[in-house]
Amino acid sequence: MATINPNNVLKIKECDKNIKNKFSLKWFEKIGTVNVGKIETNVTIGEDFVKIDIPGQASCKLGNKQINYGSRGFIALEDHAKSTKHTDLLKSSVSTHRIDTMIKQYSVEGPSNESGGQGSETTQTPPVVPMCDRISNAEATVLAVVAEHGMPLSCTPTLVSLAKTLAQDSKALSEIKLDRTAAAYKTKYGLAESFHQKLVAKLRICPFSLNLDEATSSNKKKS
Repeated sequence: MATINPNNVLKIKECDKNIKNKFSLKWFEKIGTVNVGKIETNVTIGEDFVKIDIPGQASCKLGNKQINYGSRGFIALEDHAKSTKHTDLLKSSVSTHRIDTMIKQYSVEGPSNESGGQGSETTQTPPVVPMCDRISNAEATVLAVVAEHGMPLSCTPTLVSLAKTLAQDSKALSEIKLDRTAAAYKTKYGLAESFHQKLVAKLRICPFSLNLDEATSSNKKKS
């Protein structure tokens, strides 16, 4: 889905030449009131949308949803901005930072605390990140881990599913500490032992068969 640069006025006019309500750059300046949670907030509605290369269509940056403004004009964008789904995305994105901003803010030196002449701390609020960018950032992180550790791409869906499962208990996830030694110990004496006990208990009550195939070892003896 190609987007059109707002500064490219001629391309926007050419795209909407047969549309009743044509896209207007003045929409980016219009202020509207939306309910973010239980708080009424004045927002510049046009900032959440971008013109795409489809006549009479714009795209919502937060939800990556196409909006048809051809028949209703700016009202279509305003109604979408006031919808429950859009305001929920707006609320969740307020506390989310861009990855590059977080890297700069929490670099090796730690969070920046600049003191002025009177010893006051100054902080900068990171910009709001649309949902589509947050999803792309998460996907890029997963793919970077897969590439860095030489894992097959077929493991990617499993990693995503694992991340979603672990994220359901964020407190427990934050306390997980598994270095190489601990992982080896807990796999051998924890996980493996548990599986072994369950298998033995199951074999004691369930019939099973053994299929033995004679084979010749390197010293020509049958095993």
